[in-house]
Amino acid sequence: EGLDVSYDDAQTILQVLIPATPEADCLSIRDATVDVSPRENLHLVPGSSRMAYFDVAVSALEHREYRLRSALAPVLGSYDYILIDCPPSLGLVLTNALFAAAEVLVPVQTRQRRVNALPVFLRRLVQVQKHHPIVLAGIVPNQYDKRNAHDQQAYQYIQNFAAKHGFRLFPPIATTTRVSEADTRHQPLHDYDRSTPAADALEALAAALDPPTALETAVNAR
Repeated sequence: EGLDVSYDDAQTILQVLIPATPEADCLSIRDATVDVSPRENLHLVPGSSRMAYFDVAVSALEHREYRLRSALAPVLGSYDYILIDCPPSLGLVLTNALFAAAEVLVPVQTRQRRVNALPVFLRRLVQVQKHHPIVLAGIVPNQYDKRNAHDQQAYQYIQNFAAKHGFRLFPPIATTTRVSEADTRHQPLHDYDRSTPAADALEALAAALDPPTALETAVNAR
């Protein structure tokens, strides 16, 4: 919805991961991929509200933790980056994402209830790392309001947690109504209002995750 993409409900990530019938094959991820206009270099595999039943649907299937990894295999050489967006839960959707990914980026709201989940997530990550070489790229404090004492306390917890485990901590993304306004208009914040501190933080995060090569730096300096 945020990317203003129209798609067929019968061609989503759900059909890619779960066959329609026990005798059928799963949908190819290429067949579920949708162009994101006008961005020629961006494509999307739509989500589905029925993914809420994913854990139950795959409970009896073999290699259930590797279904996303297997589904992505045919397109791994086609993209520079594949971003896997997950709901805030510790079920098999997250487990599939961790086994499919090379790195994991952890956005966490600066609310005490949210930050309390960090040790739980870390235990799950360590379990996956015993079987798959995924690394934690860093933690991103999100929706941070520095005027709020509770946010400050939660942010301090995140800082201490990152320092204790040697994790990279990215600058916090400030809370702003511009994010929800941009989402309502189906636009990235960077397109809707580039002037906000949140847009600066997101751009810095992208640059940190995708630093320019030496050649690009030399060309830009000319």
